Amino acid sequence: MSNTNRGKQQYRKTNQEQGIALTVMLVVLIFAATLSFGTLFLTQNNLKVAENIRNHAIAKYNAEAGIEVSHIMLGETWKDTGIMPTTDTAAAMVPLAVSAGETAFSYYLDPAVFNSTSNNVYLAIVGKSGPDASYTSEMLANAIPASTGRTRNLPAYSHGILSKTHVRMNQMQGTEMTSAGVHGNQGFTIYGNLDTIFDCIKYDEETGDCTETQEAENKEIYFSAAWEQDGYTCIDPVGDDLCHMNKPKTLVYDPFNPWTPTGEASNPQPAIIHSKAALLKGLVDKGMITGAKLQDLGYLPDDVDPTNVSLLALGDTNRDGVYNHDANYGAIDAALDISSAIEHICTSYGVKTYDGSDAISRSRDMFDAGFRGGKTVCITQSDTTIPRNSDLSDIKIINLTGKLKILSGSTFDNTVVLSVGAGTLEIDDTTINDSLIYAENDLTLQKSSIVRGTTSLLTSANLKLSSTLEVTTVEGRTIAGINAVSDGNMTYSKDSTMFGVFQTRGNYTNSLNADVKGSIIAEGEIIFQKSITAVDSSLPMENPTLEVVEGEAIEAGFEVMGRR
Repeated sequence: MSNTNRGKQQYRKTNQEQGIALTVMLVVLIFAATLSFGTLFLTQNNLKVAENIRNHAIAKYNAEAGIEVSHIMLGETWKDTGIMPTTDTAAAMVPLAVSAGETAFSYYLDPAVFNSTSNNVYLAIVGKSGPDASYTSEMLANAIPASTGRTRNLPAYSHGILSKTHVRMNQMQGTEMTSAGVHGNQGFTIYGNLDTIFDCIKYDEETGDCTETQEAENKEIYFSAAWEQDGYTCIDPVGDDLCHMNKPKTLVYDPFNPWTPTGEASNPQPAIIHSKAALLKGLVDKGMITGAKLQDLGYLPDDVDPTNVSLLALGDTNRDGVYNHDANYGAIDAALDISSAIEHICTSYGVKTYDGSDAISRSRDMFDAGFRGGKTVCITQSDTTIPRNSDLSDIKIINLTGKLKILSGSTFDNTVVLSVGAGTLEIDDTTINDSLIYAENDLTLQKSSIVRGTTSLLTSANLKLSSTLEVTTVEGRTIAGINAVSDGNMTYSKDSTMFGVFQTRGNYTNSLNADVKGSIIAEGEIIFQKSITAVDSSLPMENPTLEVVEGEAIEAGFEVMGRR
């Protein structure tokens, strides 16, 4: 082949290769451009998604911040006014927060969702961020007013005057109150001059005595009613601003609901105790029956420690771990039958049965009839009268039937007197110290009687007191040791100072001038017909038939029940 032809072939080959390279390059450039545009599109889209996620997160945080602010603002307004918010007032409490900054809290109350009842609020806060992002956070909260302004936890029975219905205090004459409150679930009526309220601010660590007081800044926190009640009676001509819109200004949790289902104390004040449960606990304290025997007889569940008998366990008549209550918050007395315990005591070795065969017309006849110190006597005759000036110290008397009357001048010291029959128990002018007294029917103590020490006065009916009730000293400690419980009404009629705790399922009536050093608790009304110049709940309270539960003060506000 000639050189000329060989050159032409080489030329044609080179041109073909150059055409293919250009085509490949063009394809590569098109692919690169497509990839670049795709990457740019994805990047821009991801930036928009990231911005949306960011705005959504900010909206969520704004909604959560709005819930926190709402909780605080509602609580502060509630604490100041005691008025539940409406849609309009809630909107004013939870304003829209805006700012030019990217991290500004931006939220608002959704009025279409807000709802308020007598004791709770349900609200929705909408958080905003950017032009479109929003997030809704919801909250259900319960109203909690302050329960007390006290400076320490007080025993459960040291909280002043408490009624499930009304407290009526007439002829208040410069009344001073110390570490005490007045709670009427349905309100209170005060006439006269309420002078000063003191807080006990210092206690002796060893004795528990109040050693220093200061005047309370806020009177209104000591006068309260239960917030779940629909109607109130609130009259306060004293001018202390204790009433607002015809109802008590301070509303609190119902103090008559004592325990949670697991047996924990749910608030400072337990319900009125079970008189028969208190009796059984008193019998254990006096050595007349053991906790183990009560357990054998079915009064205590098998899993309860019989060496530490509690009112909660004894009042658990269904044996389900819960103190039983009827519709009025009181324990069901009828479900607790004490006859098995009484029968066990009266049939035990060494217990004397008195059937009236030996006359006891004079105090000196008592010894020969078996009424001797350290002995237990069960009376089986119909009606019995204990002679005047009888020394009943360290004697345990159980009257099984009929009326029992103890004449004046007799002495009780570490004495037990139980009347479980159909008759009443009447005690004339006597001196009673460190004793346990129970009547299945009415219990009456006459006006010249003196009651002191850790003494329990228990009745399943009415209690009528016109006795001097004294303070006592135990191991150097000054205490109010008297525990009085009635399932009917309770009346006190003596110009005196009364030391102790007084609990009734009916009405409590103070018919004469009297000061209270302790507490009065009633399911019915508490009525002071005459003047009362002092209510002091700062004294320590000790009595074996009381279940002393410590409780903490509750700060006003809204408790969050649920959020989402």
